[in-house]
Amino acid sequence: MRQTHDPYPDIARPEVFLGKFHAPAGKGRIVLERRTMRGVCRSQIFPEDAGKLARVTCKVPDVLFSPCSFRGLPLLLNFENINCLYVQLPVTDVNKRRLYDLMEEKGFPIPTVVTTDGARLSFFWFLARPISRQEYFKVFLMQHGLFELVKNLTPYCDTLSISSLVGLPGTINSTTDGYVGVITPWGSRVDNGFAETFLTGRYRIPDYKRLRLHSRAIPELLALMHDRVLLRDSAEDWLIFFAASLCHFCSTRQLLDELRAIAVSLEGRSWNQLASTYGRLIEDLSTSKLQGFVGNGFSIDRPDWFSLVAGKLRVSEEEIKRLGLSVIVGETDEFFSTEVGHVMPVGEVEFVPVERLFMRAVA
Repeated sequence: MRQTHDPYPDIARPEVFLGKFHAPAGKGRIVLERRTMRGVCRSQIFPEDAGKLARVTCKVPDVLFSPCSFRGLPLLLNFENINCLYVQLPVTDVNKRRLYDLMEEKGFPIPTVVTTDGARLSFFWFLARPISRQEYFKVFLMQHGLFELVKNLTPYCDTLSISSLVGLPGTINSTTDGYVGVITPWGSRVDNGFAETFLTGRYRIPDYKRLRLHSRAIPELLALMHDRVLLRDSAEDWLIFFAASLCHFCSTRQLLDELRAIAVSLEGRSWNQLASTYGRLIEDLSTSKLQGFVGNGFSIDRPDWFSLVAGKLRVSEEEIKRLGLSVIVGETDEFFSTEVGHVMPVGEVEFVPVERLFMRAVA
């Protein structure tokens, strides 16, 4: 079955809208961001607390939210889950109809809901079930497949980034001086299996398996890093190994942010204090990923890459069993039988209470 109907008449209310993106029983938090003349101010809330927004968001300018749930800053390293796919197009008199016609022509369902902030049209396809951090590669592949499907409609490229944020209904876009609003009724959800098959069919099996392995390696590296109270490994090695897996899913700009967050977590100091030590290495890693290697000639495509990782980090049998490690110690089975151990947020904490985010004084 391709779609399941899930009507919701109050979808235009911000707390209801966010509740559809982030189920209360799910893990992670919604990231909220407000852009002002003073800079960027961020907050985060649990999905079950979204009801608080009904009283404070109306007519507040330039508030964005994360379609993904995160454990901290909006980074791939902190990704928890998502239950939708989305693209954004410029607002024109015909773009909404053009996209609907294209979906009918290609045989893909129409969006579940559409919003606009006066400058962009945001199209969301909600999935029948969320995709968790253990299967991030599926999010990456489907988002890129959807982008490829609508590329002739000139979609915005920033929606391909895991950290992209979207205007919150009920608030105001100060650039267009218009409300951010929901412009379609709540529609039907898309079956995960159908969406994955339809949107990822252009990838060859080896590419699919490679992305799957590196997607699993990221939380494994995080679990191992956080488990070691006193790190006995060099920070440079950790940055190289994280870069080797992250580079498959990140733009150069995104990879810079991810690796800086790793450096902050490794050293327990702010990036301003670490920039002189790790800035050059991280810039080199973020650039060299385009050539298929990271650091000093380490090929990320060599068959024994993960064996090299396990040996360099001296992963013990006890750590493998307790943390549920598999990929970074050379296991490449089709299905992973264990969950990865506890993973903590990475990066500098820079959130303010949600009530402060909506204060007039913030602007």
